[in-house]
Formats: sequence, C-alpha cells, structure tokens
Amino acid sequence: MNFVNKIYELAEQIDYHHKMLNHRAAWLLLSTVAVWSLSDNHPIPAIVASILIMGFYAVIITNDLKAKYGDKLIADGWKIHIKKAIEMLEAEILEGCEESEQQKLLDLLEEKCHSRIKFKNFLKHRPFLIAYVFWAWMFYENLIAFLRYIK
Repeated sequence: MNFVNKIYELAEQIDYHHKMLNHRAAWLLLSTVAVWSLSDNHPIPAIVASILIMGFYAVIITNDLKAKYGDKLIADGWKIHIKKAIEMLEAEILEGCEESEQQKLLDLLEEKCHSRIKFKNFLKHRPFLIAYVFWAWMFYENLIAFLRYIK
C-alpha cells in the first residue's frame, strides 16, 4: 500500500473541508441573523429553524465534499469523522509497515493531518468561527426565549 499517497489525500480532504466551511460561512451567518429576529415573538419556530440551519449547513458541506471526491472521500463527517479517519490510517500504518518506515509515516501523518485539526490551526478559519459563534449565541438566546415562553 502507498501510505504516503493516502496521507496526502486525507490532508487534501481536510483542507478542502475547512475551505468549504469558510466558503459557506456567509450563508450560515445570514441565516443565523434572520432566525435571530424570530426569537422574541416566535420562540418555537426559532428553535426549530436554528436546528434546521445547522443541519442544512452540515448537509451542504458534506455534499460539497462528496461532489469533489465522490467514492474517494475518506472522512465525510457523518459516518467517518476526520479524527477517526486519521486514527484508521494510523492503525493501517502500524499494521502494514515495517518498523523502519513506520515512524517516518507517522511523522508525516502528524505534520499533514493531525496538525491541521488542532484548535490553534482552526483559528485560521475565522469566517466559519465567527458564523458559528453567532449561531451558538443565537441558539442560546432562542433557548432562553423558549424557556420564558413555556413558563
């Protein structure tokens, strides 16, 4: 097996996933602001809409990944999360390689994949992070309004 190619393919998919998160962040922010305006007068539809927004966002990102990679998609976010895909590749390397080659491949996996999903590197994806923070804030406000409504 060519583990180097697998590592680079997974790294490319991780990068594309982050790129799509940022690319679709404006959509998430705009829909968040629209639903936020419902929270005071219509808390139940606002809660439902806020959950649907995140569901639609996840489906859109997954569809973008599937459209680009098709059957070669390693981590789709639903069945196999990025961390699980990295762990699976690490296990394959440990099983299928000689000890002399293992450490080089594990170091390459760390450099190309593990390092890209660490929180400090996630801060590079500010558009998504900002949109997600606003969504979480909106969801919290909608939840508070819903709890006031049912009292």
